[in-house]
Amino acid sequence: MSKEFKISLFISILIIVFAVTFVIFKRPTQISENINQNKNIDLVQSLANEKFLGNAEAEPFVIFEDPQCPFCKKFFQEVEGKIYENFVATGKIKLIVKPLPILGEESNLAVKALWCAGEQGNFWEFREILFTNQRGENLGAFKKENLIKFAQNLNLDINNFENCLQDPKWEEKIKENKTLARNLKINGTPSFWFKSKAYVGFMSYDKIKDIIIEK
Repeated sequence: MSKEFKISLFISILIIVFAVTFVIFKRPTQISENINQNKNIDLVQSLANEKFLGNAEAEPFVIFEDPQCPFCKKFFQEVEGKIYENFVATGKIKLIVKPLPILGEESNLAVKALWCAGEQGNFWEFREILFTNQRGENLGAFKKENLIKFAQNLNLDINNFENCLQDPKWEEKIKENKTLARNLKINGTPSFWFKSKAYVGFMSYDKIKDIIIEK
């Protein structure tokens, strides 16, 4: 075996190892963990005033998401509708969203706008608009002027909406959500919580179906 061939082979192996490593670390992780009972109690208590879809008495299925997160958008567009049709509309679970802005200032502002739209009864509608208009991280898609336009499209009271955006209570709520996520060992979006277990990373409908029906 020539020296040149050995060098070429070594370089090829390095390239393959690098490529495999890149794919592994680029792909969203999927883990589940049993959480300390006290942390579960903290989460359940924090859900009391959250918006939800479904039967109020049903088992909560919680989504932690960032409006700028591309895999959150993918989940919303490709998976959530099937979950709603098969498990929310049938009364098996209720769907709750816990905004977790971790991708910068526009995420923070978009989450505040989402909560403000919720105060005017348009939480879910505004959430859909955010995902529809997602354009990467902190590139201007969720600057204040655009968020106001989104609110106008929903015929919200704009004076109330703008005043609401300045309310300091939202910063406190963001801190609470981040602390809660950290305590639940959630370190990315999208993440999910169901029956005392946290799941971190994008999951397909089939995976979530198995979790819900405990296969």
